Amino acid sequence: MDHAVRNGCPIIGIMDSGGARIQEGIQSLDGFGDIFITTNWRQA
Repeated sequence: MDHAVRNGCPIIGIMDSGGARIQEGIQSLDGFGDIFITTNWRQA
């Protein structure tokens, strides 16, 4: 996403998830959080 923004390219994203399982731990939720924060900050 950062590369696309630097080069002025549009970003089209489709997110589909069954959610995170408890066994995957907090790291999986942190990864989803990073994606959501980045997409919200990049919106025009």
